[in-house]
Amino acid sequence: MITTLAQIDEAIKEGERAIELDPFSLIINTDLGSTFILPRRYDEAIAQLRRTLTLDGNFTHAREVLGTALSLEGDVNAAIGEFEKVRDNDNCGVLGLLGWVYAVAGRRAEAMQILQEVKECGQKRYVRSLEYALVYIGLGQKQTAIEYLEKSTDNSTLTWLKIDPLFDPLQDEPRFQKLLAKSIPPAR
Repeated sequence: MITTLAQIDEAIKEGERAIELDPFSLIINTDLGSTFILPRRYDEAIAQLRRTLTLDGNFTHAREVLGTALSLEGDVNAAIGEFEKVRDNDNCGVLGLLGWVYAVAGRRAEAMQILQEVKECGQKRYVRSLEYALVYIGLGQKQTAIEYLEKSTDNSTLTWLKIDPLFDPLQDEPRFQKLLAKSIPPAR
């Protein structure tokens, strides 16, 4: 599990090497783009993800990660476009990201509508607490976001909270820090 900058740098090197070995792997290419997001190297993430989409423009996961990188870089309109391209009834996960970016873009009514869609999706199938939390983070409702994260039973997701820039708005919250302390095993 990546939890430090040194580990992120090593993961990037490993991702670049993996692409040398299998340059047409969509998941390897996307994972490298995703890894560039963690140290806030958004330009490199966007470039990598756009290269990935030249291999297959319909690869949903690459579009989701590209939308995330674009929004974190500040291009929320382009991010919304990417999320809208992969939005469908079978992908509840992208709804959390879309609601988050709508909120970040100041489109509160649309973010609230997406939150309702996430809830409806959750009545049909499993939706991670993370999807709800993302929308509430975008809306600036930090305590509600933390409540949803506290409900999460996926410890691997909780471990990412410390380094994922989507959760930067929560870093100064004592309840969030307590949650991180519970979810991240002590260093050896």
